[in-house]
Amino acid sequence: STLNMKVANHNNTGKQVERDYAASQAVEFRETGNVFEFGTYHGYTTACLAEVADHVWTLDLPNGGEGLSLEIAAGKDLGHFYKFHKFANITQLQEDSMTFDPSDIPPCDLVVVDANHDYEHTKNDCDKALSMLRAGGCLLVHDAHYPSVAKYLAEHDHELIPNTRYAKILLSN
Repeated sequence: STLNMKVANHNNTGKQVERDYAASQAVEFRETGNVFEFGTYHGYTTACLAEVADHVWTLDLPNGGEGLSLEIAAGKDLGHFYKFHKFANITQLQEDSMTFDPSDIPPCDLVVVDANHDYEHTKNDCDKALSMLRAGGCLLVHDAHYPSVAKYLAEHDHELIPNTRYAKILLSN
């Protein structure tokens, strides 16, 4: 079934159907109400997740990666979209995911990985994501078609989600 998201947007930074799918997985796998996201960027997916989760933690580089090739477009703050909607259930973390320690995050129903897409970062982020999931939880990996992301996914049981750029990995009970 389709969710009617109040923060739906129709811009060119991604597909709304993908944001809706991520939110639907937060509902489908809901037990703890906790969701974690690697890669905030503008915060569109973050906002959609926050509509259906009790709490969302979202991680991105300090200052949105200022000075790096992945820097957010000038004039756009990290998470500006969810900040505009004034969600009270989002915690923005600013740290390199390579040094991030997930041990303070409670078990999550869903973790979404959409950050640096090279193999080293993908492996780091997804391995940490799997450690953060509750038994039976769901990991969504965005941009599954990127060769370095596909390499990681090939090492795991996963499902490619039609009409999206997501792959899903389920944590066994």
